[in-house]
Amino acid sequence: MLNNDKPNKYAAYYWFQNYQFLQNKFLLKVLRAIFDNQRSHQKSHHDGFAGGVKTSENGIFLYKSTQADPIIRSRIMDYFIVFSGLGWLTGVSQLLLMPFIVASLRMPRIMAAVNYFTFHAELLPHTEQVVFHKADLYGSVRRIIVDIKNLEKIDADIVPSKILWGINMFDSNMVFRDMETKEVFVFDVNGIWNEDALSHKLLY
Repeated sequence: MLNNDKPNKYAAYYWFQNYQFLQNKFLLKVLRAIFDNQRSHQKSHHDGFAGGVKTSENGIFLYKSTQADPIIRSRIMDYFIVFSGLGWLTGVSQLLLMPFIVASLRMPRIMAAVNYFTFHAELLPHTEQVVFHKADLYGSVRRIIVDIKNLEKIDADIVPSKILWGINMFDSNMVFRDMETKEVFVFDVNGIWNEDALSHKLLY
């Protein structure tokens, strides 16, 4: 006979049932975004984080990273670093020092990805430009619009952050730079490229 008089206090159903803050819809959406890896792939090149935000009706999809969603979702760790550091400094708990130090050790790698990793690109034939999307800290998206005439392909050795090439998801053979601003664009080695857009006359 099933007896629920003694519920398992370590089970998820007990916590979600008895603690109101765990029933918050926003919190549930965040948890789903982080842990739900079984979701189907986006059908449209402009869906999900990888699709970015379409800049123009005349824009042509050029490239998207297959790793954009997990990378942008992982930016929640930026909040963790800040809150654990503030918690330690304000005396909430001395135990917060250790996770703050461990998380901070990842900052050089995080900043390398923030500065150079490009997760989406769109060709704008009518203005002869390309729009690149990068993931900033805290999950915000930065768009950089570059005139095609100013784009140049460079060697991976020129990229200031050498730690970037220790991450096997970045393509060292596809590195571009804006000759005016010196902004560098590094792409996913398993990224999806639109062959029709790549063969556009503006890119030759």
